[in-house]
Amino acid sequence: MRDNTLNNYEINILKKSFIYLLIFVVSYVVFFEYQKYIISENIYLIVIVNTLILVIFLLAVFKTKSALFLFIFLIPLLNSLNRIIPSKDVDVILFLFFPLWLGFIVNGISEALGKNYLKKRNIFIFDKEFSTPIVLLISVMFISAAVAIFRYSNFYPFITNKFYNLVVNLNGFTSIVSIYWVLKLFFNFLCGFLFFYLIYNVIKSNKDIITSLLILVASTIVSSFVLFYQYFFNPYFGNSEVWANSGRLNATFTDPNSLGNYTVLLFPVFLIFIFYFKKWYQKTFFGIFFMVLVLMIFLSGSRSAFMGSILSTFVLIIISFTEIKKWFRKRKKLAFIFIIFVSVLFVVFVLILSKKIPFVGEIGLFNKLSESITAVLSYYRKDGFIEAIKAISNYRYIYWQQAVWMFKDYPVAGIGLGTYITELPQYIIKTGANFFQIDFAGNYYLQILAELGVTGFVLVGFIFYLVIKKGYKIIKKGKDKLLPSALLTSFISMLVVFNLGAHTNIIEVQFTFWLIIGLLITFTNINKLKNNNSYSIQNKNISVKISFIIIIIIFAVNLLISSFGELSTNIKQVIYGWENKYGFYQEINIDGEECRLTSIDASEVLEKKGSKITLPIKALNPDIKSNPLYVKIYINNYLIKTIKFDDYKWHDVIIDLRNIERNKFTLTIVCSRSWIPTEWGFSLSKKELGILIGKEKFIK
Repeated sequence: MRDNTLNNYEINILKKSFIYLLIFVVSYVVFFEYQKYIISENIYLIVIVNTLILVIFLLAVFKTKSALFLFIFLIPLLNSLNRIIPSKDVDVILFLFFPLWLGFIVNGISEALGKNYLKKRNIFIFDKEFSTPIVLLISVMFISAAVAIFRYSNFYPFITNKFYNLVVNLNGFTSIVSIYWVLKLFFNFLCGFLFFYLIYNVIKSNKDIITSLLILVASTIVSSFVLFYQYFFNPYFGNSEVWANSGRLNATFTDPNSLGNYTVLLFPVFLIFIFYFKKWYQKTFFGIFFMVLVLMIFLSGSRSAFMGSILSTFVLIIISFTEIKKWFRKRKKLAFIFIIFVSVLFVVFVLILSKKIPFVGEIGLFNKLSESITAVLSYYRKDGFIEAIKAISNYRYIYWQQAVWMFKDYPVAGIGLGTYITELPQYIIKTGANFFQIDFAGNYYLQILAELGVTGFVLVGFIFYLVIKKGYKIIKKGKDKLLPSALLTSFISMLVVFNLGAHTNIIEVQFTFWLIIGLLITFTNINKLKNNNSYSIQNKNISVKISFIIIIIIFAVNLLISSFGELSTNIKQVIYGWENKYGFYQEINIDGEECRLTSIDASEVLEKKGSKITLPIKALNPDIKSNPLYVKIYINNYLIKTIKFDDYKWHDVIIDLRNIERNKFTLTIVCSRSWIPTEWGFSLSKKELGILIGKEKFIK
């Protein structure tokens, strides 16, 4: 008879179940809040999205693999939905990831506590080499995002009593707008990692990997039909007017660039499937739709996608040279036809670029390439190689320079996740770039360096190194080489294309990128060479824990120090010339002296006219004698004095300004409480009042 007391294994299962239940609750709260924010005013979009939410969640609870396959199918298809059904911008596919993740967690817990409760198995597993760097990177990103939000909220609630939607940069970005960008980039990264984790736990066989890729191929084909509709009938369908007017199409993607980068990821998969499948009709099918994919690259007008596809071809040939050579030896006639076909395609392409075939001149890629070649030759002859590169970079070199400056200023922790786009206007002024167009960094690695410093850069680089290492190992020693070759080629090609943009900022590209990584690492696990690369979340070695904590502390302290310094709104507005003034009511005259009532918080920028400043302050709270008022005085972000008021007398508060280097500073006054006249029967005013402050006086 079984002992009723729980053994260590069962206690461990209960602990893990509690942890994942907590993860579920946190994820649900985030999902609920996110849903409240992005909910559309368009009833059709609401019905479509919420129906998909319900279907995906129920599938994920009972048939997680089916839910995953449905989600993969939807990745390319829903990104222009808010333009087809007019509504505000919504990352629908990111929105749909939440029910998939929630259902996956519920499924895992119920399975562990149900029929498999007594079986010695892990609830969730992960590759042990990836676990530490990914968990550490997520922790770094979380701290970075939290500190950045803290900074843009002007350190609420630690300094001010209320959240104020301040102007935080020269372009007029407000606190809310900047916080939105931080959260958007944080969830973008986080969901990529979670998707990787989910794939690793759900995909169990080579057949599942093939099925996932075939579903993605089918979805891409559906997207291509929309692209051809745009090209032949209506280029504005689901597309923005700017892109349509320039001859660039987006199919069902956010924009033409995201379509182009998606095709870079799918290019080696389509190509390798021609060799992977045995039957002639399968080869014909994938051959035809490989050409469709090539047309998608052309119609997107993305030069980086075009270069990425060429790179993919060369990388795939190098990685799979032995397998491809065997295929060509067995099928010499097909090989000859293939070479002739590629040669003809190349000649046609050259003729198009030289405008010898005018009827296809409206294709965006040909126009962009033609313009680029003309610009390169012109600048090269006139100003040399460096200027020629600048000419075709589409101003990326300016963004690169600013990212490098940011990294140099804050090398350890960067400026904060998702803050590049907010801090860019100040850096453009600071570096004298004389350029006012705001965009992302134009380079994935430089954006990581700028936003997360060397800490984030090393962690991201190490994760990418592990992907290449594991992919190369399975190609070198495994039996099935074609499939991992395609996945590894897709990954490597994207790493190169990252030099031309932080393309995974677009959510459909992010999910596709981590899908490729997840399938590749899952393939290495399924086909591993007699060594266990998987583990459940367990207690780590004490030295690893200590190192983890030290890295987190160093990162957090560095970012906090810089966030209280020149990255803070109160100091930036002094340096660059805008002002957030709040909490001061209209001036009044008392006994011939100019005075102002304040709210519970008040702040303004003052010019430094002496080595000290005297602030006459008087408390007005009706219960001041029985309930003292405490007033804190901040210069920039630093607490200078705390004054206790328990009477109605004027108090001259003298503040030393000799440590203030600049000729202006931000003065912030924070009261411990406020009072409302109407509540005390003094007047009908419902204003929230703090203190009465007289005219400031400077001492030389």
